[in-house]
Amino acid sequence: MHGPFWIETDRLLIRPWEPGDDAGFREMVGDPEMMRYISGDRLWDEERIAEFHARQRRHLASRGCCMGALVERATGQLAGVCGLQPMRTSSEIEVGWWVAKRLWGRGFATEGGAAALRFGWEKLGLRRGSTSWIWVRALYQAASCVGVNRNQKKRPYFSCQC
Repeated sequence: MHGPFWIETDRLLIRPWEPGDDAGFREMVGDPEMMRYISGDRLWDEERIAEFHARQRRHLASRGCCMGALVERATGQLAGVCGLQPMRTSSEIEVGWWVAKRLWGRGFATEGGAAALRFGWEKLGLRRGSTSWIWVRALYQAASCVGVNRNQKKRPYFSCQC
């Protein structure tokens, strides 16, 4: 049995983090090419990894969502990070995803991002067509496939008035 934060697609599962995800997560945050898109080439140390997981546990407990483990259903292996979380500087919700470099080009960002958006609308009650904005941080191509537009900000964020 799983909890309320459980998102399934044909190929992917987005769920809370489990201890078995640690090796795959460390591989992603230790990859310079991948982290170029996440943290401006900065690799994550143990302190930053622990802070990320602690923050996601807090979001899950307080909001019912987090940036969870993106798992390839066919293999059961960690495929990336995907989900929703509060923005650090406002009450807006961020929808985001990272896909492990070995899986780039397979459409997982588009599939996971779209599923996370649906979860926000259907399960969390985020409203479409209102003053509520959902911010999406991702690669430009994946974000445009999900239906968001480039927002003119200093960082690579996208916004969609859903």
